Amino acid sequence: MKIRLYHRVREALVRHCRGSTPVRIAKRARILLCLHQGHSVDEVAEIVDCGTATVKRVRRRFLDEGWQSAIAEKTRSGRPKKLSPRQEQELIALACSEPPKGSARWTCRLLAEHFHKDISPKIVHLVLKEDGLKPWREKNVVRAGARFGVQGPNA
Repeated sequence: MKIRLYHRVREALVRHCRGSTPVRIAKRARILLCLHQGHSVDEVAEIVDCGTATVKRVRRRFLDEGWQSAIAEKTRSGRPKKLSPRQEQELIALACSEPPKGSARWTCRLLAEHFHKDISPKIVHLVLKEDGLKPWREKNVVRAGARFGVQGPNA
């Protein structure tokens, strides 16, 4: 089934086929251009090196929502986060607090053990990395008494 594209749309799609456009977007743009030229779904799939289901999906999105929607990336759900934003804040607050007795500083393993939810040290590391925190490095963590030194403000 041939689709009709305005001249400006064709030019935009050609631009999306070149340069630093992500491959998936460029491929969808090429699909629309091939369909405009009158190629069948099977021919387009072979030319663009994709499945016929992809060609049909792009064509359907073009007909229903327009060319920009047809080539755009839809958001992907991915794996849900282990911690809510509130729990991440609590974890960061814990990392910025004084370490437990017998420890000079927090480690990811210690934080995972002391956090109220069962999480792995890897999750702790990812949450802290997202905020650029490294509690195992004393200079990267802000603690309540850090400004005044070890002895506190009245010493």
